[in-house]
Parts: sequence; C-alpha cells; structure tokens
Amino acid sequence: MKTNSISSFSPVRLRFNEWWSYKTPFILSISYAACIIQHTSISFTTITLFLCSYIGLATYGYLLNDWFDIAADKLAGKHNRLENVSILQFILLSLLSLALSALPYLFLHLSHTVLYLFMLEAILLNLYCIPPVRLKERGWLAVITDTLYGFILPFWIGTLFFLEGQPSLLVITSCVAWLAVVGIRNILTHQLHDHNSDIKACISTVVTLKGKRRIKRLIEQFLSPIEVLFLIVACSALGKPFLFLLPLFIVHALLSYFRELVMIRERGYQLPADYQFISNIILNEFYQCWIPYFLLTYLCFTDLHFLWAIGIHSFLFPSQLKILVHHLQRNYYYLKKGLIRLLRRYLKNNHSIASIFIQVAIQKRKDKRFNG
Repeated sequence: MKTNSISSFSPVRLRFNEWWSYKTPFILSISYAACIIQHTSISFTTITLFLCSYIGLATYGYLLNDWFDIAADKLAGKHNRLENVSILQFILLSLLSLALSALPYLFLHLSHTVLYLFMLEAILLNLYCIPPVRLKERGWLAVITDTLYGFILPFWIGTLFFLEGQPSLLVITSCVAWLAVVGIRNILTHQLHDHNSDIKACISTVVTLKGKRRIKRLIEQFLSPIEVLFLIVACSALGKPFLFLLPLFIVHALLSYFRELVMIRERGYQLPADYQFISNIILNEFYQCWIPYFLLTYLCFTDLHFLWAIGIHSFLFPSQLKILVHHLQRNYYYLKKGLIRLLRRYLKNNHSIASIFIQVAIQKRKDKRFNG
C-alpha cells in the first residue's frame, strides 16, 4: 500500500543518518582547512549554503539509489525504505532535494566551474542509479563513479567554495590522488558488506565478480598502505600546520591497535567476520573525528573566536564527538592498565630495584609517623 502523505518521510527513511555523520564532517573540514591556509574567519553563511547544497545532492542520490533498488532488494529479501512510496512522492522529494542543493548558486557569486562540477555530480548520480546505463552494476566503472561523486567532486566544489585563490597544482594533485584511494577503499568496503544481498539480487559488483577474500586482501595489503602514503604527501603539500596531522595519525593508530588487542585478549572480544579494523577504525575514524577537531583546535589557538565553530560542529555531529570522547577514555584506561602491568612485571624480574622501591616507601611511612 502506497503512503499518501509527504509527512511520512523522516531522516531515517531518507537514510540521512547513514551519510550525515559518515562523510559530512570530513567534507566540512575543507572549510576549516581553507581558514588555516588563508588566515581568515569562517563565514557562517557560506558554510550553511555549502551544507544545503551537499545535503540536497546527497539526499537526491540516496533517493535515486533506493528507488531503483526496489526490485533488487525484493529479490534479496532486503527492506527498502521507499518500497511503499508513490512515484509522485518520489518525484516531489527528488525535486525538493535538487532545489535545496541549488540554493548557493542563487545567493553566492560562484564561478561557472563550480556550477559545471555541481551539474557533473548530479549527472553521475543519475548514471549510477538509473537503467539502462546503471553504472552501479558495471564493475570498476561503478567504483570510479562512486569515488568521483562521493569524494573528489565534493572536495573540488568545496575548495572553490572556500578558497579565494587557486591552489597549487601539487596541492590539487596530491589531495585528489589521496581522496581517490579513500573513495575506492570505501566503496569496496561497502560492496563487501552488501556481498550476500548482491548475490541474491543478481547484482554484479567488483566484489561479487572477484570474490570477498581477494578484495579484502586488496584493501588491506595495497589500498590502505597507498592511502597512508598519499595522506603523507597531501599533508606535506598543504604546508606546515597540516604536518601535525601525521604524528596525530600515528598516535591514533597505535592506541587503536593497543585498545583492540587488549579487548581481544582480556575480554574475549569476538571480531565480526567482515570487520575491517584498518579501514573502519584507523582510517575512517581519523577522517571523521580527529581531522575536523584538530583543524578547529588549531584555529582556536590562532583566534579564540573559533570556539563557536567547535560548539556548532559538536552540535551538528554529536555521534562523532561521542566516539572521540569514548575512545579517548578507553585509550587512557587501557594504556594506564597496560603500563601498570608492565611495571609490575619489571619489578618482579628486578628484585634489587623492587627492594629499593619498598625501602623508600617504608622510609616515607616512618617519616610521616615521626612527624605526626
């Protein structure tokens, strides 16, 4: 039975929660990076209009994807959020999404290049989802298309949105190369997650064609190391402030590895079969949580007026702040526990040093009693 009211739509039905906290903080970091590069303040109006454009186009893309996946989802026994939606409602929601995404081009004096890139992104979304082209089922073409409209084009549009001058060729090339690998890794990870349902629905993807084991090996042994290498090159090209991201990334990776190791050994934590530690925890969590807050914190050290930006970012993305705080607490707990255990083991194996500690402690206790 088709629903008859537009009020039946919600952020959950539009899959708002699936991409808002996943990609938006990372994309929004472009504005923070632009402020660092140009030594300027954040324009609230520009960011708002940029978010409107991004939200509108992302919503349109997910609407298209779900609408043209209805038949395939039925074959796979998978619930589709738009299966009870009428075609009139679908068209209306699609037009509203596109109208929202076009707002910045009505209020801001943007270059023709930004408009062309925006149109290209919308065209790619249509080609990806709509038959008979439907690039979603075209193997590596699907991976390339998803990478373009999911990462590279939003980055390019955001750069032209917020940067007044033209970035150097080295900056553009290094960032595009890095984001290309980020996009390829993420879409392949997504296809790994959807592998079983894609097999049932007879959807041809790179993972269904090449096999899960082969693609996992590709992600872990090739794409992830290349991505880290390109991240180093991009940070070096962007300049001195961004080089601080590299030691932060190393600390985050080491602490994450230590935390997972303790959870597995001491708590008997069982990892899911499709668990991607490097992809989901070390890389994606760094992009979604650490990079935005690092850039905002750096801006606050240069000008305390940027504190309002941290507050608004935390309000818009509470789940990312929660993840960040939770993992910091767990890192502190497990690190303290591990250091205490190492110290006890060391003292146990070195009796002379242990006796010195004991004697010092006894002497301090005697001194306290004598003074009391």
